[in-house]
Order: sequence, then C-alpha cells, then structure tokens
Amino acid sequence: MWNFFEQPWTLLGAAIIALLILLLLRGMFSGKRFWQLLLVPVLVALIGFGLDHIVKTDNEKIRAVLKAVIQAAEEENPDGIEPFIADNYKDSLYSNKQRLMHFYRARLAEPTVEQIITTIINSEITSPTANFVFTVRVVFDDQSYVAQTYKKIVLAKLQMSLAKQGDENWLINRIELLEVDLQPANWSTIRQVPW
Repeated sequence: MWNFFEQPWTLLGAAIIALLILLLLRGMFSGKRFWQLLLVPVLVALIGFGLDHIVKTDNEKIRAVLKAVIQAAEEENPDGIEPFIADNYKDSLYSNKQRLMHFYRARLAEPTVEQIITTIINSEITSPTANFVFTVRVVFDDQSYVAQTYKKIVLAKLQMSLAKQGDENWLINRIELLEVDLQPANWSTIRQVPW
C-alpha cells in the first residue's frame, strides 16, 4: 500500500480521478451546475501535498541524516558529521564515537574529498533500528594524500546501522565496510592503506 506521508502522488491521482468523475456527472446533469464540487479534487490534492510536507516518516528522516553526513564530508566539516553519530557508536575498527571523530578530524583537516555519490542497494527499517547497504563513489581532491598515493576515485560498499533516539531522531551507531573497488574488504584490511 502507498504511504501518503512519503509522497503526495497517490492522493494527487485520486484528485484527478475525482475531477474526472465530477466532470462526467456534471455533463450528465447539465441542468444543475454545482461549481463548489470542483473544490473537492483541489482539496484532496492539497491534503496530499500537505501531508507530504508536514509528516516526516522514518525513511525520510534517515535519508535526511545520510544527506547531511555526505554534505558535511564533502565540505570537510567533521563538526557537521558529529551530531549524526550516536554516543554508543561502535564498529570493527573504532570502539567509540570519540575515536571515530578523531579519525574524521585528522583526515578532513586537509583537502580530502571532492564529491561523494551514494546509491542505496538495500534498506530495512524496523523501528527503532534501521540497516542500509549502499555504495559510495568517493572522488578525492587532487591535492589529497589518497589521490596522490592511491587513486582519485574509490568505489566502496558499506553497511550502516542507525538507531531511533528518544527524541524521534535517527543517529548512526555502526558503519562497516563490505567492499572496496568490487573486492571484499573490511576496516582492518584498509587499515594498512596509508590514508
């Protein structure tokens, strides 16, 4: 079933169907012109767009977190990443949020990232947790150490776990590396890469 809160198009389609039915009925009963009935499809369409704008679903909140983190990484702003990392963050390389943020601050202090493009492969949202598997195409800055010693473009596959907080916001609590340039990898395998 369509989720009216994630997109207005279902109710917009219903509004168009209602408009067609009303125009058909108006043609059949030409003696009575009830122009006020034409407001019904307009009202249904406005409700659809209003619901989409007002109510934010878990999926929309999670995608907003991903977008904000990617934008902060492109701007080389670790302070923009930190609010989206849960206090109980832990992955196979970083035992807590402080170590992860120390890594980001050290790496993003110099020109590093030029562009990040993500594609979500799989998502599973079962509130209060969510798991995403996605690919990340990172284009490194020409002046970055990675671009000069390794390569300019890296394709990686990641798994990210998020947890819903008490204030209904979603925060990242785990990121695991699955592949680098279509080869199986994890955080410990790239630890040897001097970046």
